[in-house]
Amino acid sequence: MLRLQKLMLVVATYDDAKFQFSDLAQFQNPRLGSGKVSLPGKGGLVAGLNLFAEWSPDSSDKIQNMLARLLGLGLTVGVTL
Repeated sequence: MLRLQKLMLVVATYDDAKFQFSDLAQFQNPRLGSGKVSLPGKGGLVAGLNLFAEWSPDSSDKIQNMLARLLGLGLTVGVTL
């Protein structure tokens, strides 16, 4: 089973390589907090469905372990689809 963490799903109607989310404080809603949501990696969006997550390969799973060693992956890998 794939272990995805910090999953973020964004639907965009346009391409923007420099896209950044607004600061949460602008919404003036205490339930949201005042932090900043940022896209992993270099950021940016493409029109359509954008999926961002961190994958932690399971060392007890033979296929994931083989894939991680073959690709030289660390304990956690950023994934963008």
